[in-house]
Amino acid sequence: MTLAPISRLAAPLALIFVSSSCSNACERTATPAPSASASASSAPHWQPIRPSPAPAPALATPASKAPYVSYASREGVGRIAGCRPDGPVLRAPSASGKIRLAATRRGLTHVVVAQQAKSTALVTSLSDNGAAPTRLPWTEYDSPPALALKGTSWLAAYEADVGDSRNEVRAWTSNGGAEALATGDRLFVADALCGQTACGILTSMPAQTEVPGAALLTQVNGSWRRIDIRPPGEQAWLPFGLLDLNDTGKSARVILTTKRLSLVYRVATDGGSAEIRAETPFGLLDAAATSPAVLVSRGAATGSCPAGGFPLKIHAKTPHTIHVPAEPSVLLARRAGSGIVLAWAAPESCKRRVRWLVYTQRLALDGTPVDRPIALVDADHVAMASDGNQLRIWLRTPSGLTALRYRCD
Repeated sequence: MTLAPISRLAAPLALIFVSSSCSNACERTATPAPSASASASSAPHWQPIRPSPAPAPALATPASKAPYVSYASREGVGRIAGCRPDGPVLRAPSASGKIRLAATRRGLTHVVVAQQAKSTALVTSLSDNGAAPTRLPWTEYDSPPALALKGTSWLAAYEADVGDSRNEVRAWTSNGGAEALATGDRLFVADALCGQTACGILTSMPAQTEVPGAALLTQVNGSWRRIDIRPPGEQAWLPFGLLDLNDTGKSARVILTTKRLSLVYRVATDGGSAEIRAETPFGLLDAAATSPAVLVSRGAATGSCPAGGFPLKIHAKTPHTIHVPAEPSVLLARRAGSGIVLAWAAPESCKRRVRWLVYTQRLALDGTPVDRPIALVDADHVAMASDGNQLRIWLRTPSGLTALRYRCD
């Protein structure tokens, strides 16, 4: 689920935490795509996939949950520039201790809450309508699957060890079974995303020997296809996230990274092309699905406490730097209405880590900040989804799980 799609901690794009490292190069702007002739990869093509049945995965035990309770008051909840509240605050009890929140990029009605129970996970999918939680194949707390939502059906993508350092990528749906889609040396799933008619899974390159690159596996009308992604040049790109996917499943934007670079790469039937490339030596955090995409990365090393605040780099046609009180543990970027909303969880300051808050920041579609970072609420975890002008934020606050709805101009 980027998960943020819902992204994964086990892969380069994380559910809650992503780490990496910046130098003066971070001050440079993101580089627009070169001409199509210069950036097109060599004759990529779609290959049909013939899935084979896979063993049914173990399903997580749901954590006990009570339904949401509505509160008319928004006392203690900060504002988001350009967005207005769209309904009451919803709250539900939440376990103390170590948890994760996950939501799909556009899934406004569902959030997944994972609670650590020794080495296993108690996982609950909470929905607005109070429906019974779906049992998901997330049984090891530190090994979440990539999750996506198509209507009311969940897709979970994960890798299974089949011996000799080889992994098998499998797809499980809540209204079907599990299928094996690809096998390769140290193969891993980076992300999953569903639209109205198509679903996609982004993986590392399926090969007998581990190699750079990525593969996009898409499903439309029950049929699976695969296209391999090898941008030209000498960089050892690895998959980070799936930014968007059209309804035919044959056009998508993916995010690839190396230790120092990030690339938004467009995959289409007529080949691939680079959309934007940025230097991100301290690690990419997330990207907003604007056109062109806007990327957000750390501007200093993880664990550092720079004077003047921790820098966040906005990679767009014109670069920007935002200074925040402390390094985020998670940062999410979503397009909402005519702008972008960033949300992140961080301590009050890098030297005072007892109180945690969730902050928000509004950007224009070109990445230009339109306000300063605002403390939204006391909370230590956050998930976010958007669709059109609708925005949904879930938080773990001292009073439990809190859900906030907005409409953004």
